[in-house]
Parts: sequence; C-alpha cells; structure tokens
Amino acid sequence: MRRIPWGTATEPPDAPGLTALTCAALFGRDAYRVGHRSTAVSLPTGTTPRLLDQRLSSARLDTLRRALVTQRAQQMSDRGRLLQRALHLAAWGEACVAALPTAAAATAITDQQIIDCARDVMGFLRTDAGQNSHPDPLPWRGGLYYGARNQHRLAIGVQIPWPDGRDGADSAPLAAAYLGRVGTPGVLVQTLAGRQIPYYAAAAMPLQEHGVACLSIGLSTVAANVVALVDTVRHVIRGIHDAGIPEAQLPYLRQSVALHAAIHSSPDPLPPLPGDSVVLADRGVPAVAVVGHLPESTLTQLREAVHGW
Repeated sequence: MRRIPWGTATEPPDAPGLTALTCAALFGRDAYRVGHRSTAVSLPTGTTPRLLDQRLSSARLDTLRRALVTQRAQQMSDRGRLLQRALHLAAWGEACVAALPTAAAATAITDQQIIDCARDVMGFLRTDAGQNSHPDPLPWRGGLYYGARNQHRLAIGVQIPWPDGRDGADSAPLAAAYLGRVGTPGVLVQTLAGRQIPYYAAAAMPLQEHGVACLSIGLSTVAANVVALVDTVRHVIRGIHDAGIPEAQLPYLRQSVALHAAIHSSPDPLPPLPGDSVVLADRGVPAVAVVGHLPESTLTQLREAVHGW
C-alpha cells in the first residue's frame, strides 16, 4: 500500500470526485481510500504504461463514471451510510467518506482531467521520493450533527477516539465486543434493558479513521428516546474508561474478537500505514450524529447531554 499526495482538499473546485474517479480507474473500485489531503492506494501487479492506457480509455471511463454514481446513490439512500457520513463530518469536519462524485460532477469531469491526474499519480508512484510521507492532517473535533429528515425511526451514532489502553486490555475491538456487536449483544443492551429504555437496535464496532482507532456505536429509536440512549452510552463508556473491562471476561472477549475478525472482513479495505497519527482530543470526547426528525426541545436536551459528556 502507498500514499499519494492527492485527496478531496486538493481537487479543482470544478471537479469534486476527481481523485476517486482516477484511483478507481487505476487501481480498481475497492483498492483505494480517498482522504483529505492524501489517499491510500493498493497497487495492482503488472501496472505498465500500456495497461495504464487501457484503463484510461473513454469507454472504460464512461462505464466507471456510471458505476461510481450508482454506488454513491446507493450510499446516500442507505441510512447506515448517511449516519456514517454524518459522524465523519461531526468528528473530522470533512466528509471524505462521501468522496464519490455526483452524476453532475462525474459528467463535468473530462477524460483529459482524469488522464492528467492519473499520469501524475503514476509518475509519483514510480519514484521513491517522498513515498509514504503524506499523512492526512485532519484533527479530531467531536461535536454534534443533526440531519433533519421527516422520519419516525431515527438512526443515532456515537463515535469516539479509542487508543489502546495498557497492554491493549481495552482496545477498540475488545471494547466493541464488550459493548456488543451486531448479533452478539453485550453490556450496552443489558444496561438499556435495565434502564427500561426502548430501542430498535444497538451495536458497537471498532474503526480506523485517519489513522486513529475509534469506537463507533450505532443505535436506532424514536425521537423521545434519543437523549436517554445517548446518556446510557455515556454511562457505559465512562464505566469502561474508569474501571476497564472486567478481567474475568477478557479471555472470552479476545476469542470473540479473533473469531469476528476471521469471519468478517474489515469495513476498511486499506489499513492505516504504520506511523499514521493525527492530533486528537482525549478519549471520551464524542461525535454524535442523528439522522431523523427531532423536536426542538429534544435537540436542545441532546446538545446539553453531549456538552456534558
């Protein structure tokens, strides 16, 4: 895997999505991750100038435009993807997870723009100068995102930076297993049940965002229960932070993490490069996203709950 010094922040104003189009053409639709100022790419074998020309033919680029626009439309209509985008925007101040071009943008980006960008990328990759020296500098900022949409059932996400504790005993994968993943309930749903808070779904997962280990928790409920759910997440997270995961559960949780990793592929096809780092707040400062319609009074309460995290 290599880093190239191009990302959403380096694209021309009239060509949003150029980086994704170029990388998809060169490396395949699942072999790159667009960042803010740098992009991670997985190099295919046998990348020769002749193969490069074949990948940048007009017919192939037209097909690729349609495929990426369709992929974006699917992502923007999926509630989970909308929540992921909202969380990323709240936490990092930039929505590079939505770096695929719109239909209008894809049409406006010319073949020549893609070809010129591709030759710059390949020229950079063929040299050793500056390789892997372009970390993405986005800082963690946390915060609250509220997407007002006329929906009865809401999607809620809480995400926080989660660096490893001592000996990795409360790493993000272990914390997610302790909280409970999809299909494997844990302490979070137990606490919700004990507090008698209605919900549709609640699950945690570990993520890597711009080289930082994060813990992401997704929930689903109605507007009346949003604040109570976020408060419960805060309560459980503080328990892990203050007391750690119970020692007796660690062997089982480690086996669960290993089994889950063996069965499920990572949601990020490209792991972070060694040495990636960003400036971030202390663990416990959350980003919270709500996709759905909230009354103003509930939104005020939610802001207060997040502020007092």
